[in-house]
Amino acid sequence: MSVAQPNNSAIRSLQPGETGPLLEVFAGLSARSRLSRFHTPVPRLGPSMVTHLTAHEKGWHEAFLASVDGRPVGIGRWIRYAAKPHRADVALEVVDSHQRRGVGRTLLAAVAESAAEAGVAFLLFTVSRDNTPVRRSLARAGAVVEPHEPEQLWIPTAVLLGYLTATGSCALRAG
Repeated sequence: MSVAQPNNSAIRSLQPGETGPLLEVFAGLSARSRLSRFHTPVPRLGPSMVTHLTAHEKGWHEAFLASVDGRPVGIGRWIRYAAKPHRADVALEVVDSHQRRGVGRTLLAAVAESAAEAGVAFLLFTVSRDNTPVRRSLARAGAVVEPHEPEQLWIPTAVLLGYLTATGSCALRAG
């Protein structure tokens, strides 16, 4: 696969307990972006949330950091469901100043590649009904709405990777 990243950017694994980049990305999110990401107004990340979001475990909870010119601009993660280990929840956050520049798509590629390597067959995205751009993008990739949960969209990992590869979005990641 070819590297498809925004100029002067890098994608790497976020290390367990690495709080600095997480807090920097969170600080770059507007109230609207925080609502879109966390589905509730979140003025700050409390200690338990910071611990949860930085408690990575290879093959179960992995996160990736996007940086541009050495500054953190986004985080993408997947967390495997213990009861259904072939499924994982996906979340992305990109600072407002770098949205719609390919950062989220590049993070999504790293997340999907990592999840596939770990044997995750299906990815779940929880996206509010008013987040039309993300819902449209996921629908183009092949995601379907969960009939009983309209804010949840599922996509087979292989289908997402196929779409990202076909559109030149897959990225080899460092670390």
